[in-house]
Amino acid sequence: CSGMRDDLKRRLPHYVSDWTLTSKSSCKVLASILFMFFTSIAPAVTFSVLLNDKTEIDGNSQIGAVEVVLSSAVTGMMFSVFGGQPLCIVGVTGPVTIFTIACFNIAKQMDVNFLPFYCWTQIWAALMHMLLAMTNSCEAIKLVTRYSCETFGFLIGVIYIYTGIMEIANFFDDDEFELVTSYEQLLIALGTAWVALTLTNARSWTLGNPLVRDLIADYGATIAMILFTAVPYMGGATEVDIAT
Repeated sequence: CSGMRDDLKRRLPHYVSDWTLTSKSSCKVLASILFMFFTSIAPAVTFSVLLNDKTEIDGNSQIGAVEVVLSSAVTGMMFSVFGGQPLCIVGVTGPVTIFTIACFNIAKQMDVNFLPFYCWTQIWAALMHMLLAMTNSCEAIKLVTRYSCETFGFLIGVIYIYTGIMEIANFFDDDEFELVTSYEQLLIALGTAWVALTLTNARSWTLGNPLVRDLIADYGATIAMILFTAVPYMGGATEVDIAT
């Protein structure tokens, strides 16, 4: 357990300051909080829709948006407090979603109840993580090149993009939705991405003073998410049947 003791010694002097220093730069902290909130909630909702469809038994989904968002919130808060790393973000990712769907398919093939099966799977995973931490196995990361890390990051990025594209494409393939509904979904998706990217690059603008540009860049993603969340409720858009 020497690795865990060393981690504790390194983190303990900074544990309190990670929480108290926020008052000295509240504007930056608020921007970071809102940014991480939306970047955490967006994939959670996206992947929960996929899990909702892929874990259905007799018309009842085993895991949906409520379960994913609630578990992400609870585990995130617990990790921040007890893990000594309040700046570390915990949330659902593409590989976790794929693993969950695989567990569901295995449970279905074995004709066992999915939720208890999945619970025990996660308990064993937790025990394995504890064992790795106690044996300081993370030191083996020194033997891994950046190529492996970048490849894994690329995989997650591709899964995010693929899932987003497929969700939009499904609106065009599903006869349940009118064409105008599909186009509005596409507009909202592309508009959110474009506005977020444009505003977060505000620091390179020549318009306005540096303080304003910095503020816009900090809150760019938040502004985009709020703006295009409100679009379906504006003007004539309210007459379009938007799937939620």
